[in-house]
Amino acid sequence: MSESFSTNKFSIIFPVVCTLIGVFASSTFTWLTSYQAASLSQKAACVQRVDMQEKLLREKGESFLSAMGDMLNYSIFAKTSTMQELAENAGPLMKAGIVMTAYAPAELGLRSMMISNSVRAGSLASMHKFDENAALGTIEDSFGKWHSAFYDALSALDRQRQKCE
Repeated sequence: MSESFSTNKFSIIFPVVCTLIGVFASSTFTWLTSYQAASLSQKAACVQRVDMQEKLLREKGESFLSAMGDMLNYSIFAKTSTMQELAENAGPLMKAGIVMTAYAPAELGLRSMMISNSVRAGSLASMHKFDENAALGTIEDSFGKWHSAFYDALSALDRQRQKCE
């Protein structure tokens, strides 16, 4: 009878232990799969955020450079142009520079604002309301550094994208 009881006990305990091991293994694999999916989702969201920042920065940069191109084209004929034409070309560039500060890192925002202020000073100088030499000094200081600040900002976004984990 003792042998029958021992066999009976084994036949009850063995399936229970196997079931518990199976439940534990299944739970572990489910958790691991969920963890990996969440991790991949988090990385994708991080990359997507950085991509969106880069897209906005490039769009605002394009608007700024387009306005700058219009202003540079205008400046070729500035002596024969009217105040209305000056306002039509200087206004969008100053606005684009100010808008750029909302989307750009500090250095690029500063350079964009400096260009806006330079254009403002140049416009005032053309109306004889500001010193022309001072206006030229601000223009030389601000325009040359914008491109390197823009590409530094793009490089920073690339580094940020690579850090997404």
